Amino acid sequence: IIKLQQEYLETTEQLEYLQSEYERHQRMMDENVVSEKRFLEAESNYKRSLAAYRGLKKQLQLLRIPTDQVERGVISSYIDIFSPLTGSVTVVNAASGSFVAPHTELVEIVNNEHIHLELMVFEKDILKLKKGQPIRFKITESSDKEYEAEIFLIGKKINKNRTVQVHAHILNEHDTNFIVGMFAEAKIEIGKQFFYSVPNEAVLGLGSESKILILDEETESHYYFKEIGIDLLKPEGDNLAIVSASGELNNKQVLTKGVTMAVAQ
Repeated sequence: IIKLQQEYLETTEQLEYLQSEYERHQRMMDENVVSEKRFLEAESNYKRSLAAYRGLKKQLQLLRIPTDQVERGVISSYIDIFSPLTGSVTVVNAASGSFVAPHTELVEIVNNEHIHLELMVFEKDILKLKKGQPIRFKITESSDKEYEAEIFLIGKKINKNRTVQVHAHILNEHDTNFIVGMFAEAKIEIGKQFFYSVPNEAVLGLGSESKILILDEETESHYYFKEIGIDLLKPEGDNLAIVSASGELNNKQVLTKGVTMAVAQ
């Protein structure tokens, strides 16, 4: 670093002299006072020195050493290494006094300001996906709370385990406190279907014996309910989707609480 600054300073001072010599020979050439050979020699020396000056200056700029400071004769014995991003240092690979090759990683820095969701999707499902599809996911080791994301990019190659990488952007990410490396379990919505749904506690029985109670008649003092059989989908949270029912459900009121007690009566 010191030698580089020294070479730059020497080249800068030499450049001033060579430039004045080149301009002097140019004037003399115009007046036919000097030979073309002497003029070309002065021009070559100046341009070669100018190229060296520009190259050394660019190297110092890459090292973030102020060139105007070097031109004033102030030589620095150290440089500051700037990170391309803000964040927290999570790993330090270099030790004080150790030699560092150009390809050596000094530190690892993690920036949590913008978190992405990386999913591995099996090959058989990849053709169902497209950019913009909504995703619901949860951090399995943390809680059952669900978060939302959407597909931003779908990988172009299949990995060794026959999966494709899917990159998603998290919605409302600033309201979360995720940490890089967390495992997530996700559901990608590939289409929409509309069903009647009822709370879990509104259903009697399981499987083909599932039933719900709908309001059949209402008097001043009593409510009368009627059982109807239903087919259900897999539960989604606290609700069950009704695929089909033995009775019409349009504009019907369904008993959602106290179902077991009502049947006992």
